[in-house]
Amino acid sequence: MKPSSLQSLLLLAICLAANQFIFSQGAYSTKPVKKLFTVNGTLSGKVIEKDKGSALPGATVYIPDLKLGVIADANGQYQFNSLPSGTYLIQVHYVGLHGAEREDQSLCISEESARALLRAKRFAQKQLHGLPGIWMEDKGLTFTLHYWEARPATIRAADLALREILAPARGVLHVLDGNRVWEVMPKEIPGKGVAVRAFLATLPENTLGIYVGDDVTDETAFAALNDQITVKVGRTRGTLAHFYVRNPAEVFRFLSRLETLLP
Repeated sequence: MKPSSLQSLLLLAICLAANQFIFSQGAYSTKPVKKLFTVNGTLSGKVIEKDKGSALPGATVYIPDLKLGVIADANGQYQFNSLPSGTYLIQVHYVGLHGAEREDQSLCISEESARALLRAKRFAQKQLHGLPGIWMEDKGLTFTLHYWEARPATIRAADLALREILAPARGVLHVLDGNRVWEVMPKEIPGKGVAVRAFLATLPENTLGIYVGDDVTDETAFAALNDQITVKVGRTRGTLAHFYVRNPAEVFRFLSRLETLLP
């Protein structure tokens, strides 16, 4: 499927590691925020979470009238340059939590899942607290254990402890092995594939989706977008992506080359 013009391209998500220059937290598309802005050449700003005020890296900022979009950087900052003067409707989409929330829908998890998740959080906090290089991030409906700076022996110990913690919740909670993270979530969370497919369905017909990812958790999105352009960054073993690049710098070279090939 090809777009009618280059302006039809929409980068659905760039899921690179947090220590690189841009990333998203996963893949749900919330109901877009829409605002009117009067611009004269340049429009820039920061996308933040409404209640907490925290930055939303990876948010998509889109101007429908111009068919232009950008992705917020790791600090939530975005910028458009060389815009025609005028007043435009700006739409903001954000992706995260592996499809746990979608536009006009809220996720309901069972009491069994809620109890199991709460128990696992408490035990993980208690048993893994203090392990050097291991830290826990509570995302509400999920929690993530990061081990970026942990030594191999510590990672093995944390892995064993996590398996023991989750053993009573087998079939209720599951773990996604990400890029030096373990993401624990209830069975009701559908995953990135369901979310990006639903998000693509809300866009204009013949929009071409481009999904770039470097994580095991991106494989469900690669599978769901088998009729779109999917790119794996880094190791390629077993990937379902159509293309492969070695590092983030090659992502931009790939997109530049793609621009010359599309009508």
